[in-house]
Amino acid sequence: MNAAIENGEVPPKSKGTDLVTRVAVAFNAIEYFIASLLNDEPTNNPFEHVTESCYKKAVRYVEYLHAQREMFADFIKKIVETSKEKPQPQPTELDITAAILRFPGRLVTYQAFKKFAPRCLRSVQKQEYHHCTQRLQQYGRVAELRVPRCAQKMHVFIKKTAAEIVSWPADAPCSQEQYNERISESLNPLITENIQAALINAGHITNADLV
Repeated sequence: MNAAIENGEVPPKSKGTDLVTRVAVAFNAIEYFIASLLNDEPTNNPFEHVTESCYKKAVRYVEYLHAQREMFADFIKKIVETSKEKPQPQPTELDITAAILRFPGRLVTYQAFKKFAPRCLRSVQKQEYHHCTQRLQQYGRVAELRVPRCAQKMHVFIKKTAAEIVSWPADAPCSQEQYNERISESLNPLITENIQAALINAGHITNADLV
């Protein structure tokens, strides 16, 4: 288009120039009718030619519309990029077993794990969790018992003490240092006194185990 203008030729049509022309014709007609109404003059067909001032106004108006369109498009793009969630990889069995062993205290239940495990693991289903606890027999055992005020049987994973694990497996889901550090921490608040009492009464643990 620039080359055609420099050579004195009629520039080819484009959406931009065509839009400016259409807007200029509309502005020209609007100005004519408004002027006629304000001056109490009869309104006939507007002039066929577009004034220079109308054309310049149309150019500025179209440029403004393009700027607003780009601004709006950027705004929508930012909203979409912000709200669009990045796909999270599904947790593996290793991720789950490692999180169970690193869970604070000696006792772990699915309810406590579901609420207090790392956020990426809170979508783990109960069946998947129970499968992983069964795979951790080297590090503890699962106790199934009735707890007062609980409709269903409670499954509690009881971790072994550091002294009970003679040699730390080479393929362990976490390091021995991590395990020993977390097992000495306080029990999760969802491991209630009712659960602890039920475990003691059933002979799974003693009061000394909770110290």
